[in-house]
Amino acid sequence: MGKGDKRGKNHKPRLPAINPAPRRTRSGRISRAGDTVAAHTAIDARIRHFGGNRTRDSLKAATGPHMGHPLGMVAEREIGTPQEVNRLWTVFREWCSAEYKYRAIYLGLSEFAKCSAIMTAPDRTDSEGSTYDNRSEDDRAHGVKSMWAAWQKHIKALSRQDQIALRAARLTPDVLWSDAKPTRRGHRALSALRRFARVVEDGK
Repeated sequence: MGKGDKRGKNHKPRLPAINPAPRRTRSGRISRAGDTVAAHTAIDARIRHFGGNRTRDSLKAATGPHMGHPLGMVAEREIGTPQEVNRLWTVFREWCSAEYKYRAIYLGLSEFAKCSAIMTAPDRTDSEGSTYDNRSEDDRAHGVKSMWAAWQKHIKALSRQDQIALRAARLTPDVLWSDAKPTRRGHRALSALRRFARVVEDGK
């Protein structure tokens, strides 16, 4: 201790603050109460945006992944049958994924005007984050291009009007839903998606 240090002999250095231990359930697992609250908040927001009341059926519908997208809400409102909604949503989601990966991995670009800068390519896991892709960069790029080309074949089998409607649904989805109901463009996009799904299924 130097002469200029006036803290005294009994001074104890302060230890850095320790983050509080996470709360745990009776079983010893870390509590996910905060995550549950956030999930319920998101679901309630979907229900309000959809224009419905909080009922058992609306809660069940709102948990579907399609309800996070305006076109999915259009399908839920106009179709309602879970199997059919899921069929159409699967086609739309997989097509969007192929378009995104083609630009991100093969071209290294974004299609969106607001994101025209070079994009960071997705990691080597699939969309669910469960499968590691150990292919080389060239093989991955080739696979992405092949998948994109297959979807291009399907999309080009549609009329120009349907292609425009689906592209708008992918790039400017907010125009499909307004004031808790589908817009004219929303109806048009859903009709185009139905025809698109038939083309895809016939081509498999």
